[in-house]
Amino acid sequence: MADIDFASLAQEQPYLLAAALGAIAILLFLLLGRKSYGPVPKHLKSFDKIPGPVGLPVVGNLLSFGSGKAYLTWTEWAKAYGKVYRYSVFGKNVVVVTDPAALPTLLGSDSFSKSPLAVAGEGALSKEAHAGLVPAFGPEEAKAQFSVALRRAVDLAAKIDKDGPDRPTDMQAALEEAVLDTVLTNTFDASSEKLDSVRKPLQASLRTNSIQAAGPISNPMGALFSGGAKASPKADAAWVELVRGMRRRGPAAKSDTSLAAALSRLTDASGAPLSDEALAAQAAALTAAALEPTAQSVAWALFSVATTPSLQDGIAKELSDNGLLAHGEEREPRLPEYDDLPKLPYLTAVIKESQRLFPAAAIGPLRYAAKNTELAGYFIPKGTHVQVPLLALHTAPWNWPQPERFWPERWTTPELRGGPKAGTEGLASAFLPCGASCISSHVAEAQVAAFVAVLASRFKVSLAGGGRKAALERQTLDSSLRLAGGMKMVFVPRASIGFSSRL
Repeated sequence: MADIDFASLAQEQPYLLAAALGAIAILLFLLLGRKSYGPVPKHLKSFDKIPGPVGLPVVGNLLSFGSGKAYLTWTEWAKAYGKVYRYSVFGKNVVVVTDPAALPTLLGSDSFSKSPLAVAGEGALSKEAHAGLVPAFGPEEAKAQFSVALRRAVDLAAKIDKDGPDRPTDMQAALEEAVLDTVLTNTFDASSEKLDSVRKPLQASLRTNSIQAAGPISNPMGALFSGGAKASPKADAAWVELVRGMRRRGPAAKSDTSLAAALSRLTDASGAPLSDEALAAQAAALTAAALEPTAQSVAWALFSVATTPSLQDGIAKELSDNGLLAHGEEREPRLPEYDDLPKLPYLTAVIKESQRLFPAAAIGPLRYAAKNTELAGYFIPKGTHVQVPLLALHTAPWNWPQPERFWPERWTTPELRGGPKAGTEGLASAFLPCGASCISSHVAEAQVAAFVAVLASRFKVSLAGGGRKAALERQTLDSSLRLAGGMKMVFVPRASIGFSSRL
């Protein structure tokens, strides 16, 4: 066999040499890159049998993820490959599950832990903090926080009314500010002056860090060039100042189940009280987990109302029947109370249907197989990431009838919701509006209802700058599902004269 002069070949036919070397690299990757997972139990199908899109060597399915459109890719793959499929990015295997029957094992067993990729939202809280905060998010605390959210909703309504219908309001930004104020008021008893001094640095830091943390899963291509998380000394100092102010109020009574009390009782793994800085970090993580999902759930509910007149009419009738609608000279209708919520089934149904089709926490729960295990009849090797993307779960045809139709009646008429899997509650549900292990679900539901009820009772709302279709072309996912460039709306008072906050 003649010797090959690689130097001459490189000079005369560089592209041929590059192609040959590339082919050799791919061959070596295919031969050496296949992992051996050991014997697969006879009752399970092997990991390689999980269907999914074919990826490229090294990068896997990276190129399938357009900037901000990962939620669409996950949903399209679910329709193509079924209830369980897999993809990979840079050697990380991700199994996607949209079968409610598999969720109790994934989300409720010790076989799976929170994924290292889940550094945003639920994954940012320490295990000890998550357990210690559970009592602060029960139904009774939700009732207390409903009152705080109500005050902020009325304040926001007054600001919108003052600006007038000729000035559209970006509800994504306005609601994130209002919900942040709700959290800080409820948790730290922050005064108006304190809110004004800390709001901007905290908002900027929370938003930046949430996008950075979600990047590896929501935008893996962009995450390659984004750099590391950026420190925000002003925000860090503001959190520490809020924590110290909370601690200056003294120890909480044993019977106190408030969020402030639960935070003040947090300890580290050894049982020692958290330092101010460590507690501030947990407070920031908790706020980040609650802020965008709650604010964007309100925004998407209003978006649905603004773009569908029949929804607006139905909500108005229900509010009017309960004495909660502004009209004529009635500039300030009766404010809703927590006990009014069961009397507003249509408003609740619209919120739920909006959360189904526009899940703010669209990335969904992320889990990690810390050891070889099984899921949905498949062998799952150690090191596998498992995801439940919410739009794919919420629009899977095996979970919902007419899944892409906005149909609030599926919630008010249970038999329309689909099969028993879609109708069940808990971990086996096909509806997870804030992901799984969402300790604040009761509180979030109360807050969302407070904002939607107050704003819908006082205004007729419409979308500014184009219709629904044009707006949805700007839909994107970074840390939450939102509209790029803002969600601007026009609010016309239902009453003939203005109103102001009365709380």
